[in-house]
Amino acid sequence: MLDNNFVEWFELYARNPSNNVTNIFVKALAEGPNRTTQSYPMYFVNGYKFHTIGHGTGRATMNSGVCIKGTNYSENASDYYGQLIEILELEYPGYPFKRTVLFKCDWFDPSRHGSRRHPNYSLVEVNQSRRFNKYEPFILAMQACQVYYVPYPSLRRAQMDWIAVCKIKARVVVEMPELSKKTSSMPELAFQDNEINLHQIEVVEDNDLGLLNDPNGGDIGSGVGDDEFESEDEIEHVLESESEDEDDDEDFADL
Repeated sequence: MLDNNFVEWFELYARNPSNNVTNIFVKALAEGPNRTTQSYPMYFVNGYKFHTIGHGTGRATMNSGVCIKGTNYSENASDYYGQLIEILELEYPGYPFKRTVLFKCDWFDPSRHGSRRHPNYSLVEVNQSRRFNKYEPFILAMQACQVYYVPYPSLRRAQMDWIAVCKIKARVVVEMPELSKKTSSMPELAFQDNEINLHQIEVVEDNDLGLLNDPNGGDIGSGVGDDEFESEDEIEHVLESESEDEDDDEDFADL
C-alpha cells in the first residue's frame, strides 16, 4: 500500500503540523518538483563520466553501465546492474534553489535467475534478456557506480544471453601502496637557524684626517677643505721655500 501511494502519503505527512516537519528541504521535496525538467546526454559524478544509451550508440567506449548496492548494504547483498536510459535534473520551488539529478535506468533481473557470481573467480554475470520485475527506474546520480558489459566467453547456446560485468575504477581515486614501517632511524636534518641577528654599525664623522705619508719622505696634507694653512705667514714661508728650491735647481743645472 505504501509503495503505491508513497507520494500522496509523504505530502500529507509533511503538511500535517502535528508531525513537526520544519526542514525546508523536506517540505519542498514533499511538495514535488517543478513541471519542467532539464535532460542531459552525459553527466560527470563520483569520478565517472556517464553517457545515456542513445548518446553512446556507435561509440568505441561504453559509459552507460550502472551499478548500485543492494537495499540492506551488507556484504551478502546483491548489487543491481542496469543501463542508463535518461539523465534528468529536477528543480524544486522556493528559495534557496534546490536541484537534484536523477538517473533513469533499465535494470537487469537481480534474482538468481538473472544474475550469478562465479564461486572461484568472483566474476559477476547477468542475463541481458531478463529485467527487474518492479518499476523502480530512478536513482540519485550520487548513488551510481559505473560498469561495462562484455559478451560471455563461450560459444554454447545456453550462454548466449549472459554477459560479464566489469567494474570501473573512479578517475578521482588513486590507489597508493601502503608504506612499510622502517626500523632504521630517520637521518638527521641539517641545522639551519632561521633567525638573523642584525648588528648596527656606528659611523663617527672625523674631518681631521691628519697627514699622509709622501713616498719621497715628506708629509702631504689631506686635502680636505680649503683651509690647508692656518695663517698668511705660513703661506709666505712655503712660497720662499719653493723659490729657494728652484734657485738651487738652477745652480745645479749650471754645474
